Amino acid sequence: MVQYLVGTNTHTYDGKKPFETARPLAVDEIPGLIADYVRAARNAIAAGFDGVQIHAANGQLMDQFLRDSSNARSDE
Repeated sequence: MVQYLVGTNTHTYDGKKPFETARPLAVDEIPGLIADYVRAARNAIAAGFDGVQIHAANGQLMDQFLRDSSNARSDE
């Protein structure tokens, strides 16, 4: 069995770095994240793609945001 998350470090282009601790997005970070998705879609269109598939299940960011069990936000 292969273990990918061993220890407290991950491999990056800059060498081993400690894992970052998950945190809620600040309200002012959300528009930038949405803009990243918009930019990615526009880039795909410009590259000639006729569609994209966004993985939004199994604990991915969009899945976490939509689930009451993981999204404990009380702001707007």
